[in-house]
Amino acid sequence: MGDERVARPRYEVEVISTGDEIVFGQLVDTNASWIAKEATEQGARVRRLSCVGDDIEDIMKAVDCGVSEGRNLIVITGGLGPSPDDVTVEALAQATGKRVVYDERAVKMLEANCRAASIAVTEPRKRMARSVEGADPIENAVGLAPGLRMRVGRTLIIALPGIPKEMKPMFKRFVEPQIARHTVKRSVARKLHILMPYYHTFPILQTLRVCFPDVYIKTHSKPPTHGRDPDRVYGMNVDVVVWGEQEGDCEDRLQEVQARLVDLVAEQGGQVRIDT
Repeated sequence: MGDERVARPRYEVEVISTGDEIVFGQLVDTNASWIAKEATEQGARVRRLSCVGDDIEDIMKAVDCGVSEGRNLIVITGGLGPSPDDVTVEALAQATGKRVVYDERAVKMLEANCRAASIAVTEPRKRMARSVEGADPIENAVGLAPGLRMRVGRTLIIALPGIPKEMKPMFKRFVEPQIARHTVKRSVARKLHILMPYYHTFPILQTLRVCFPDVYIKTHSKPPTHGRDPDRVYGMNVDVVVWGEQEGDCEDRLQEVQARLVDLVAEQGGQVRIDT
């Protein structure tokens, strides 16, 4: 009871997705949820996910907010392409009081990517080599546009393309190691499914939270509506996230939580199913 062996992680991450197609509801933002999951598994504490359109002022405000709140890392996706509405670079420059420049390292990366794709480096495509004064380019081994990284005070800002097949390998290669270097913790998540009348689960889960205060436990209940029997077994999903020094520690801790939940539910005549 009251076990506090593992404190919640404190390396704070914020994710900003850009794109009118997202805020207009034409495209579902899967990047933010994917990044949040990956960052959490690396031991980070994701503080906020936000989405703004292709507007310099809106992107600036989102960045300023994250910097002023002292985030360790801000990951921005989208807005690095060749179109006039790709304005992430301009927004970062204005937010930090820097100039927009053509980075020769980024130009070389772009030229190599264009050669690999058998396409010419046109003037519109050359826009993808723009950067912010003092920033470093990030190699894009799948697409064309390099990413960029820059530091503002204690906050590291990393901008990646919005195309998931480009963003994900760049995040794995360049962002995950950054997070891992600054947190000694990892995390493991699991979804459990409790089969018993939903109102019996609340005291059980409260007991579980008291036993494991360092563990994230989130329920997704389905209370009865008109025409539904409150005594009928509809089931409840429970998300469990644990932190530990190593992945093996997380798995051990998760097994403790899971075993305790199974026992508590069994005492009330219910069952627990585990998503694998």
